[in-house]
Amino acid sequence: MRLADYGQLGLSAALAAGIVVLTAWAIGIALRRQERLDALFWYGFAGLCCASAVVLMAAAAYPAAAPALVLLTLSCTLPAALYVRRCWSETSPAGRHRAWRELMSRHGAALARWARYELDPAGHLEAPAMTDVRRAETAAMIRAMRHAAHLRRAGAPRRGPGARCGGSTELAAYAQAVAEFERCLAAAEQAAGQGPA
Repeated sequence: MRLADYGQLGLSAALAAGIVVLTAWAIGIALRRQERLDALFWYGFAGLCCASAVVLMAAAAYPAAAPALVLLTLSCTLPAALYVRRCWSETSPAGRHRAWRELMSRHGAALARWARYELDPAGHLEAPAMTDVRRAETAAMIRAMRHAAHLRRAGAPRRGPGARCGGSTELAAYAQAVAEFERCLAAAEQAAGQGPA
């Protein structure tokens, strides 16, 4: 084989790998947009056909390199399939329920941390600044806490048959609100002399 042949084989391998990666990316985008399942099938089918065509043409031109091309394409397919599976689990109703439960648990832990200063007399005496809303850090924490509570009520999973939880947009907004509440709580604790220096 000449150097140009190796170049063509390398280009074919890169093209097949790129098609696999782009197909997985397109399916991931479609899952996040909650497109219909038949659209996901056609994205996968089109990607499979294109990658197979590239591998078959290269294998027909260079039969000795066919096993290496197939192995390379398959080695790209496994991470792509894992990526699609992760996207599927994140965007499926069960995945959203799980994510909501995890966020609600984090939110509950932050509320319990704050309640120690608000409801426990010893905690209040230890850090009175944590309940003084005239302080900028405490006021910001209270605003963040209320915002997270509002988003939790608006999109939290309901119980019962056919129960649904908020979609991806509501989940992302709630995740951001919980993270902001945690950040503001840590800042208020630090300003009150309770957090790490």
